[in-house]
Amino acid sequence: PKSLILTTSLFVSAFSLLGDAGLNIREAHVYSTTDGYSLDVFIVDGWHVEVCIITELEFLNKLEP
Repeated sequence: PKSLILTTSLFVSAFSLLGDAGLNIREAHVYSTTDGYSLDVFIVDGWHVEVCIITELEFLNKLEP
């Protein structure tokens, strides 16, 4: 289904961006709902508080279509 392809694509993109940011991904999970929503959860380490806000904004901008 198209929604599965989109969910997989977004998951791979987020996974790649976190790795490119130098974060160590310890766990990754995808949760899907019956009404078409999905939630990607990543447990990471290597995150530095002082770059948190800037990196989050850059990350969100890269995910926008």
